[in-house]
Amino acid sequence: VCSKKPNDRQKRVANILEFVLQGIVRILAQDKDLCAYENIMHTGGKVHLFTQEERSRGGMATAELPRAPRPPRGPRVGSAPSGDRTFPSGWVETDGQMAKWENHLREVLEFRRVKGHWPTQRYVCGSWLANQRHYYRSGSSINPRRLRRLRESGVPYE
Repeated sequence: VCSKKPNDRQKRVANILEFVLQGIVRILAQDKDLCAYENIMHTGGKVHLFTQEERSRGGMATAELPRAPRPPRGPRVGSAPSGDRTFPSGWVETDGQMAKWENHLREVLEFRRVKGHWPTQRYVCGSWLANQRHYYRSGSSINPRRLRRLRESGVPYE
């Protein structure tokens, strides 16, 4: 066993090796589809690379002991109780969410009425009505038949 202090070159080599090893660990971590930092945060400094399966179950906590079922939440504080609905899961739908959903439905039905077919994913994701307004406001050339149909439908396109 060599008891001499490591010289500069040995230190350099050691540093390089350490760096390479860290790189390999990072690559392996990516390969397992995980984020090492997140895992360190979870375990309070101990490095544990979660597998995809463990992660989908919520990390270490669930791997070790099953979580007790959460009691259902009551209505949220500060929301108007008038329209709130509490679902079996304990999720509360507030007035605002319902209004948003109703608005969305109204838009989809409006689309159906004007276009004569149900909207595809593309239209459901974006706001169709807003796009219509933008389209006609921008003064782009429009098919006269389409314009007539829009006028008849009463969509606020201007």
